[in-house]
Amino acid sequence: MPKQRQFLPGQPDYQNITNALLARFKRNRERISVQARLVLENDGEDWVTGHALRLDTKDGAIFIEFQDARHRFTEAWLTLDDVMWDGKK
Repeated sequence: MPKQRQFLPGQPDYQNITNALLARFKRNRERISVQARLVLENDGEDWVTGHALRLDTKDGAIFIEFQDARHRFTEAWLTLDDVMWDGKK
């Protein structure tokens, strides 16, 4: 059963992305179009279109910018497994 949450009147029904990594500051990369796998706490898995902006070369995390009204923010750090782009092996 999904957990019940209470929201203030007039506030959007935002969801957390459960597969997002902790924030970090790493080198910029060329902006490329990607498909990102988001796992939302209520809606589950969904793939969204976005752009990769930064790469953490230590563990391979990618900083993704996207538009999705279900999430309060427009970016997240994701693992390589959660991001697809043209030419990815």
